[in-house]
Amino acid sequence: MKNRNVPIRLYGILNELLRKENIDVYITGSNSKFLSSDVLTEFRGRGDQIGIAPLTFSEFFPASNKNQIEAWQEYSLYGGMPHILKEENEEGKVRYLNHLQESFVLRKAERYDVKGRQFSGLDK
Repeated sequence: MKNRNVPIRLYGILNELLRKENIDVYITGSNSKFLSSDVLTEFRGRGDQIGIAPLTFSEFFPASNKNQIEAWQEYSLYGGMPHILKEENEEGKVRYLNHLQESFVLRKAERYDVKGRQFSGLDK
């Protein structure tokens, strides 16, 4: 870093990484949707968006290590989020899904400055 008083820009870091051989850069996480249009604009012709969806049952079933009926019951109850397969009990699965729901809804509410009773009770 040339000057410690000047903050490093994300795009500058990405550009430096893109100049190196044998390096792929992936931007993921809760801000990736927000950043994706900026990154695609800044790095036109050098970037792609890759959408990721929950597992289908045909993907979920072999990874579940359960018989087809048990796997279908779990999939139809909890859905196809990959992390569900790592949770060993119902309590962990429910906690994980509640966390996803609450963080998603609250993030959307903050982003669009939604206030009021529509979201009351989510902070329990």
